[in-house]
Amino acid sequence: MLPGPHLIAGAAIATKLGSFSWPTIVLALLSHVILDAIPHADTVEADNPFNKLQIIIIIVDLIIAVSIIYIFFRDNLALACFGAFWGLSPDFIDQSKLIFPAIKQNKYWKIFHHYHALIQSIKPNWFIGILTQVVAVILILIWVYYF
Repeated sequence: MLPGPHLIAGAAIATKLGSFSWPTIVLALLSHVILDAIPHADTVEADNPFNKLQIIIIIVDLIIAVSIIYIFFRDNLALACFGAFWGLSPDFIDQSKLIFPAIKQNKYWKIFHHYHALIQSIKPNWFIGILTQVVAVILILIWVYYF
């Protein structure tokens, strides 16, 4: 999944819980797993990680996500950033094997990586794959404001 929905979901969870706490971290991490279970378009491919088009898509997505977080969560921006960090952290760690080379040996990370690879094998076309992410973000924002 693109980084944006993970960031927004983590920010929403943190601001709803209202604390810099372990439950916030756990739920933000769990939101990552739940969002990745939704069929979606992704930019990172194992055979060609981070080509120019992928980098452009990620940058645009990050700009949109950060803008949404600022607009919707600016009253509690530090907490929103805390949740956003934890919502995206599994992808950051997974894609940072140069920084965290030992992560590949961790048994819990192996379980997560196996699950992640399994759900990543479901690849809808780009329109549907982006649409599912847009709908997820809209539902998250509705949850924040109406529930």
